[in-house]
Amino acid sequence: MPRNHDRVPIPPKEDMNRNLSSAREQTMLEVFGSPGRLTRECSTPTGDFARRVVTRNVGPFRVTGFELAVVTLERIFADVRTEHRDVFDEVKTEGMLCVRHRRGNPARFSNHSWGCAIDLFFGAAVVAQGDPVAHRGNVMLFPFFNKHGWYWGAEFSGSSVDSMHFEFAEETIRKIARDESIGGGLGMRGGGSSRERGEVVGPQRLHSAILLADPVLVEVAAGDRVLRRNDARQPGVGTLQDAFNQLGARNPALRLTLGPDNRDRGIFGRQTEAAVRVLQAAQRVGIDGVVGMDTIAALDRALLELVGEPIGGEVGRRRGGELRFSNINATEFGGGAESGMPSAYGGVVNPDQLEASLPARVARERRRIVVRNPVNSR
Repeated sequence: MPRNHDRVPIPPKEDMNRNLSSAREQTMLEVFGSPGRLTRECSTPTGDFARRVVTRNVGPFRVTGFELAVVTLERIFADVRTEHRDVFDEVKTEGMLCVRHRRGNPARFSNHSWGCAIDLFFGAAVVAQGDPVAHRGNVMLFPFFNKHGWYWGAEFSGSSVDSMHFEFAEETIRKIARDESIGGGLGMRGGGSSRERGEVVGPQRLHSAILLADPVLVEVAAGDRVLRRNDARQPGVGTLQDAFNQLGARNPALRLTLGPDNRDRGIFGRQTEAAVRVLQAAQRVGIDGVVGMDTIAALDRALLELVGEPIGGEVGRRRGGELRFSNINATEFGGGAESGMPSAYGGVVNPDQLEASLPARVARERRRIVVRNPVNSR
């Protein structure tokens, strides 16, 4: 029976690190600055960079590293836990942050110096650098790392080949420098006080009723799981396909044919992946065919736009027969410039009567709104 600590041949280079390359020291220095001193053994990070270092449990173990790298590791291992629980349970680490020079090159920093690289292994012993094999578990892991913008060191040549080594790719570092989102919908926001050091763009809030009703899609929006093609039936995909077919009324490229009696509903296959890519292109989301936080948020926006719902008010849970909202933008509270404008309830806004705009298209028989003061509950 295959085991995760088995040593197996490294896959062909053309099958890994597509559109990703190893990060250059010059890029790291330009984007993050010097991490500390060039020492032979691990030393403590210093200066401004030290404030961007965090320690956190990422699932299988705790790590210390660059804040955004640590967050992506959480996302990676959340996906791994869902799809390959044995790999999640058995993976081990040889470390992440280590401010030092490269082995054999004392004039240059190792990428571990910025906490943007991690060494992973399985079983009792690591695969040494230069050994052209890999633990089977790392062969299972590298697609998850590639998806989130990490480069796998198994592509290094000759004595540099390092199948236990994963690092933020050159392309990922450059995206961070441009404040662009990286794999899984994460990114950096610049500007303003603590945000000058970068702020993670994380979980999304859903608003459309069809997505809110499916707990799996709520988990996707929260960053707790992703949906990707596996040509098999999986939870959440049926609702996802229903949402795409709603959008297909306006954009035929998003319409899905699910077979007689919808027998293919719930199967994430080629057709569903193609629709996801079309949506990602239209909404200017990273095109990878995978449904994560950024893509589910884009789908949510498209659904709201389809029915003419403004994106602003926050939709809460249904209670009994009511659909409750919060943060509603009122157009009239007893008088003002909106007086005489068309009302959502028919007629015009009356300065002597409370009128408010609904943040969603609501059936006429439900057009009743109750506004309560949270201070005195009146």
